[in-house]
Order: sequence, then C-alpha cells, then structure tokens
Amino acid sequence: MKPLYYCLLLCLCCKGISAQNLPCQSYQLIKTRNEVQYKNYYLLTLFQQLPELRKMLAPDTALQNMLKSKTRQVNESLKNCRTEIPCYAKALKFSTAEIANISNRMAAIYSENNPLGKFEFGG
Repeated sequence: MKPLYYCLLLCLCCKGISAQNLPCQSYQLIKTRNEVQYKNYYLLTLFQQLPELRKMLAPDTALQNMLKSKTRQVNESLKNCRTEIPCYAKALKFSTAEIANISNRMAAIYSENNPLGKFEFGG
C-alpha cells in the first residue's frame, strides 16, 4: 500500500512542476524609489504606475467600499491606539476575510479583454 502512496505523491509532484509557467524573459520590472513596495507588493506598484489599470479599478464600488473601510480602521487606530504599536499594526494588516474579498473581486473584474487581462504580469 505504501508504494502506491509514494507513486501517487510522485505523480502529483511531477504534475505540479510541469504546470508551472516560466517567467517571460523579456519582461521588465516596473521599479519605483520604494524598493520594499515594488519587491514585496508588486501588484500595488503596477496599480500606481499603470494608468490603464488605475482607471479601470478606481470606479469599482466594491473595491472603493473596501478602501473606505480600511481607511476608517486605520484612522480610528490613530485616534485610539496611543502608544500601543500592535494596535496600529492590527489596523494596517488585512484580515483573511478582507484578502478573500479583494481576491474574489479582482477575479470577478478580470477579463481577457480589459486592461487587467491584457497586461502581462511577467508570467
């Protein structure tokens, strides 16, 4: 029975490796003065630096509502946290639910025919 598990595991690993896309060698990273941002949060850099993406996402009411909610949380932390640094960090950190909501919204917005779908993100 164990050899069967090892065989299945090997097959899954091989399938996963073969499914990986190689990065596009001609892709040029968009760099900003803020190295931490463009290295760790590259998608945010693209939204800031590419007007067509910004123009497409800015009017989205669901994303705007999420932005307003997060801004409200951060502003409240500035008023209420005083010297408690973890309190500020908690307000800045995205929750699992917030990440899922943003991910779902971005997936719903995506289309091969809009700027998000036409842009090649290096892959």
